[in-house]
Amino acid sequence: MICCNVPHSITMKDEFTTFDIEKILEIKRNCIQPWLDGGFVIPSIQKATRRGTKNLFSRDDLYKIRLFQLLLDSGISRKESGMYSNGLTFKNIGHGADDFKYALYVRHKINIERESGMWASSRLSKEAPKIVLGEHDVYAFVVNLVPIKDEVDRLLME
Repeated sequence: MICCNVPHSITMKDEFTTFDIEKILEIKRNCIQPWLDGGFVIPSIQKATRRGTKNLFSRDDLYKIRLFQLLLDSGISRKESGMYSNGLTFKNIGHGADDFKYALYVRHKINIERESGMWASSRLSKEAPKIVLGEHDVYAFVVNLVPIKDEVDRLLME
């Protein structure tokens, strides 16, 4: 008799709880909860509304949370990191010629001067975007989204 020992994997799951995210992305609960409370991380399937309900996240949400983490680690504020990561979808991110690979973010000077909030433009690019800062731009940066997606997919396979 041939037996195939396939390790238990959660790759087939469509929904992930906060507990799943803690295990998969190795984030402590005391980090995730303030991100949820502040609206920096948003579950797309279900938001817990009362005691006994759960936040339910999609695979795309996991990619966004990992991007959020990386932006925070780069010194970008939670507010901006949440805005940048929540504004993306990873559905067309991949290695193929027709897939998108990069996101370009630009921070504008005129919005820093206003207290009411920050604004960022983002667009996906198949090729590494060239950055040209104008008189109203303070800084810009490019994020290669493919390694983020690959890392989360690898973690889901473990």
